[in-house]
Amino acid sequence: MKKIVICILMASFLASCAKWQRVGVSPTDVSYEVDENSIRRQGERVIFRSRAQYPTQQFPKNGLPPHTQVTSLWAVDCQSGLYRLLSTELEDSVGNVVEKKMLNDKTQWQNPPEKGSAMFRQHQRVCLH
Repeated sequence: MKKIVICILMASFLASCAKWQRVGVSPTDVSYEVDENSIRRQGERVIFRSRAQYPTQQFPKNGLPPHTQVTSLWAVDCQSGLYRLLSTELEDSVGNVVEKKMLNDKTQWQNPPEKGSAMFRQHQRVCLH
C-alpha cells in the first residue's frame, strides 16, 4: 500500500511536467496517450500514467459522471502482460475534476490487453522504455 501511495503522489507531482505521447486512436475517435515522464520501472513491473481524450463529452453510464478526459495511473508486469489500475481521474470539458478514485494494492491484476489495442500499444511503449 505504501508503494502505491508514493506512486500516486509521484504521479500528481509529475502532472505539471507531463510529456504526453499519443499511442493510438480508437475506432470511436478516442485518443490514447502515455506520459513519458511518468514511466518508472521496478524490475519487470512498470508504473505509468495514461490519458484518454474523448472527442465529445461522455454522458453518465456505469455510474460515472459526464467527462471528456480520463487520466489513470497503471501498473503493468512486462513479463506476463498483466496490468492493474492504481488510480483514475475524470475531467469535464473545461478541465474540472469530476471524479477521482484511488484503488488499493488488493486490486486484481487484469489479463493482458488485446493485441493491437491502444492498451496493448501503451504496454509495449512503457515496457520498452
